[in-house]
Amino acid sequence: SAMSMVFIIKPEDTQHWNICHQANLKVNSDLTKMYLFLLSIKSLQDQSGQNVAKREHRAGRKLSTYPFLGFTVYWGKARNGKWWRIKFISRRDRFTAKLKRLKEFLRKQLATNDTLGILKLVVSVTRGWLNYHAVSDNQKRVGQFIQKSRQILRKWINRRGRKRPMSWENFNKLMEKVNMPRSWKMTPLF
Repeated sequence: SAMSMVFIIKPEDTQHWNICHQANLKVNSDLTKMYLFLLSIKSLQDQSGQNVAKREHRAGRKLSTYPFLGFTVYWGKARNGKWWRIKFISRRDRFTAKLKRLKEFLRKQLATNDTLGILKLVVSVTRGWLNYHAVSDNQKRVGQFIQKSRQILRKWINRRGRKRPMSWENFNKLMEKVNMPRSWKMTPLF
């Protein structure tokens, strides 16, 4: 079976809107024949592109952002400042939800005897999140995730009935022992 990608585009100028609308209707009818449906609540038609970004910036308006595969996609200027391009940042709701689930998991593991095993599990989950989210333009969010997850781990270790809190120096040695990342290599998308 052949696989194809469908992009539904709204043109920048309105003279082509009828053609685009007819194409969208054709795509919808073709998808229906294959028992596939476009959900209007999960579909988005919006003006996008370098020219639109430039025009909206000159007018003082922000372009709309949209969620896509765990990222918030937005238009921003390239580093050289000469052109506009699509940028990605991890969605805030998924970022905080992951950290919250990490806290809840560790909270349930307060009485465990296998501290090293739990730490290695948390490190593997952290590495998995980093493998997916460490893309260009997302350095800040990735750094925040590493920092917050290390803080959550230190808090968990100090809650486990210790007489004195673990110093940052000893904590960093423990993190090196379980290979907890301090930084991450970013994957360039462009």
